[in-house]
Amino acid sequence: MNTQEVKTILGKYKCRATTIRVKALQFLANKERAFSISEIESSLTEVDRVTIYRTLNSFVELGIVSKVLNSKGVTYYFYKGVDHTDKCQHPHLHCKSCDKVICLPEYPESYLNALNSYNAEYIPVLMEGKCERCVEH
Repeated sequence: MNTQEVKTILGKYKCRATTIRVKALQFLANKERAFSISEIESSLTEVDRVTIYRTLNSFVELGIVSKVLNSKGVTYYFYKGVDHTDKCQHPHLHCKSCDKVICLPEYPESYLNALNSYNAEYIPVLMEGKCERCVEH
């Protein structure tokens, strides 16, 4: 994704296209996997960790980026892409072989309706295993 495409996405969410926001979103959008804050920090060396945290958290609040925990408690961030909508609720799979994050099918409506009594706003689920491509090889 080029700089202009990133700026268009940020504009769609009424988010000012600062240099760090453009670089951070471009970094995430051009990869098909999730990244820890340490990995993002080492790629965006000209920016301090606090600014990266603030940027990523603003992306999460806007719905541009998802944040999930892996089995070791490490937070990972990934660009939601065009396949996600505001109401889209589905789990993801982190492939331990190729490191990609894959969208899995949406939860059944009956499951989501049952959660309404709990007032669940966000259901972050990151499963770990192998994607179809890696299982075949």
